[in-house]
Amino acid sequence: MNFEFDTSENLKIVDSELTEILKEVYVDGGFTDSELAEEIFEATAVRDRGAIFGIRNRESFELASIAIWARLVQRQVDSQKTERSRCSCLV
Repeated sequence: MNFEFDTSENLKIVDSELTEILKEVYVDGGFTDSELAEEIFEATAVRDRGAIFGIRNRESFELASIAIWARLVQRQVDSQKTERSRCSCLV
């Protein structure tokens, strides 16, 4: 098999593919409730989280995997501390 790794834009990953692959891994895998998945795996919400990269089979054009590099999130916990979190998701 021959795969291509690139940004979601360059691989032309459409919203339905993005939602489908996340539901397949997290809902079908038993990690996320299907009702919650409707909200958190909605394509616009996923794209707003950060940069999305994908791996696509060059022959079948099937989407094989995605990686989401989420933005750094900072919030004030109290007057003395700032909490920082960064996450990435690989499917």
